[in-house]
Amino acid sequence: MKKLSILTFIAIILFSCTTDDDSPNFHYETLPVEEAIIPESFEWNETYDITLEYKLPSTCHTFFSVYYEHDQDDETKRIIAVISRVTDDAICSDESRTKEHTFQIEATQEEDYVFKIWKGTDPENDEDIFEEITVAVTKDTEQE
Repeated sequence: MKKLSILTFIAIILFSCTTDDDSPNFHYETLPVEEAIIPESFEWNETYDITLEYKLPSTCHTFFSVYYEHDQDDETKRIIAVISRVTDDAICSDESRTKEHTFQIEATQEEDYVFKIWKGTDPENDEDIFEEITVAVTKDTEQE
């Protein structure tokens, strides 16, 4: 009964919300990582902080999420970038702001991690630029 009440409440909230045409539109942009702070090594099965420093290029840009995906060509590699939400139809200034975002990962692979940090796109050939950081994974033999 309690679950039904919660679901009913959520349904009422969802269906009672209206969208008006005056609400601002937005889109997403990938932002280059200025600096990544990553530990030099990981202990297998432990959790670690990764801190990304990035610039929001205008006051219409806000942090949305971290792009963190396995490289399609190599499962030991991770591609990392910052995703921003950009408000359209708003008055913005070109004032850039440097921000940081920290997230956690658990070292679940026994092989070394290779982080491909997205630095932007080369304007001459329109190719992505990455900084690669390799992090060794050690395994405590007492854990086995």
